Amino acid sequence: LMALEKERSSLLQEQNSQAAQRRRAEEMETQKTAIEKDLLAAYALLQALQARLEKRPLLEADQAALQDRRTGARTENEHLKLVMNELKDRIGRLKEAEGAVCPVCGQPLSPVERLQLVESLEADGRLQGDRYRANQEFAKTSEVRINELNGELDALRILEKTEFQVQNRRAAGLEERI
Repeated sequence: LMALEKERSSLLQEQNSQAAQRRRAEEMETQKTAIEKDLLAAYALLQALQARLEKRPLLEADQAALQDRRTGARTENEHLKLVMNELKDRIGRLKEAEGAVCPVCGQPLSPVERLQLVESLEADGRLQGDRYRANQEFAKTSEVRINELNGELDALRILEKTEFQVQNRRAAGLEERI
């Protein structure tokens, strides 16, 4: 009877041990499922972050192109200013001169021809001025866009240094736990 009781006690202990192991296994399975779910979420977030970071080269190219175009507009404006000043001087000399000569052939100009030449030079000056003002406007608006691009690029750099690295470490930690 003692042996039977001892055997019964041993079986109960084994049964309790197996039940405890089963509960731990179920808990571990539940934890594994939760970790896998967290890992999938981390992967999805990393993928979204990566997609945002992949825009960086395009933004940098846009920024460089815009800066080049702005520099070109400013350089052209320096040239246009010289051309417009030269036109202004020529117009002034033609208006004051009595016996003006043709700038092409060197022949004397009649008052009508001189007036036509002045009008032609003034029209050319207006075209140059329009181009100058358009370049100024472009330089101003491009400055705003360049600043916006700088802000976006700075945000992406910060994102890469902080959030992307944090999520990478989180995903690595979750992978180790599985």
